[in-house]
Amino acid sequence: MSERVAIVDYDCVCSAGAELGHAWQCLATNQSGIRRIDRFDPEHESLLGVSTVAYAGQVPLSFDAIAGSAERLAKWCEPGYHVVKLLTTRLLHRLAFDVSQHDPQRIALLGATVLTSQQSRDVLHRTGRADSKFILNQCQNIPLAAAASEHGIRGPCFSVSSACASSGHAVFIAAQFIRAGIIDAAIVVGYEFPILPSSVAGLDWVSALYRRDEPNDRAYGDPTAASRPFSFDRRGFVLAEGAGALFLSDLDYARRMGWPVQGMIRGGYLNADADHLTRASVDNVKTLRCRGHRLHQCARDVDTARRRRRVDGAAPGLRPAVAADSDRGEQVADRPHAGGGLNTRADTDGSRHEHRRGPADAQSPS
Repeated sequence: MSERVAIVDYDCVCSAGAELGHAWQCLATNQSGIRRIDRFDPEHESLLGVSTVAYAGQVPLSFDAIAGSAERLAKWCEPGYHVVKLLTTRLLHRLAFDVSQHDPQRIALLGATVLTSQQSRDVLHRTGRADSKFILNQCQNIPLAAAASEHGIRGPCFSVSSACASSGHAVFIAAQFIRAGIIDAAIVVGYEFPILPSSVAGLDWVSALYRRDEPNDRAYGDPTAASRPFSFDRRGFVLAEGAGALFLSDLDYARRMGWPVQGMIRGGYLNADADHLTRASVDNVKTLRCRGHRLHQCARDVDTARRRRRVDGAAPGLRPAVAADSDRGEQVADRPHAGGGLNTRADTDGSRHEHRRGPADAQSPS
């Protein structure tokens, strides 16, 4: 056991693209996945505030497509149930994973989510129809258990829920399991599908979301201008849906299996100081300033690397770094870019700041 944790593969389904290559192409060409909500019609919803929330980051797939068919979605109405299977299958297929070559109890499947059961509740509210799977959909572990069963995985299988820090915490736990010798490898899937009237209303009631209610606002006619958390004229965050997955492995085990090594998990840390839902504590001001400095440094590093190597940002081999170097960050990783040699670092201390940013943007006078 090397105690070194390798990032073997990763993928996503997000508003910028239905898979990682498309998402990177979208972002590298300065496009946006933010558009008008069409999962439902906000203007015809009766819940207070929903009609003013017009934009969201929607996955460019129907829920039927994510599930594989309308029949499958009708059987299990939670998109999270299906997206976990989708991403797990993608990763394992690319690695030519054969469970018979492994100890199935040493392969883990961990998840991370917060509001995963909203769709089934919405269906029950709208139809009043009895559904034997309704109560199962309220259990965040069911999507993971279903995917694990499908692929013969029998190791640790559970979900982490810690607001916006959930995925970071799940990756940290998986890495610690590998370092401790409990498992050889782990798939970690973070997912969320909150674009529903009840979720939109709940977040709007705490003044968290961008509202399309000011004709003079620059995003009134342009959805791509609505998400601007670092601007002086920020007005709340834009809700989005999607999922991301990582395949982690002990480094020596990955090499024995012939798996690629895309990067390394360098370390991690967990803490809790969410004493206020919308306001960052004074003690964290230095950390926030440090984050801003590192983001600027990241941008300069990437720009320098592109000039030196004459690499187009949309090139297939160039993907965003998952990187950090902080004594307080939830998860620290180091991912070399195309061509190697670029060591990009950024603070990823989301447990203290990310879940506060939207509400703070809407409520602070700055």
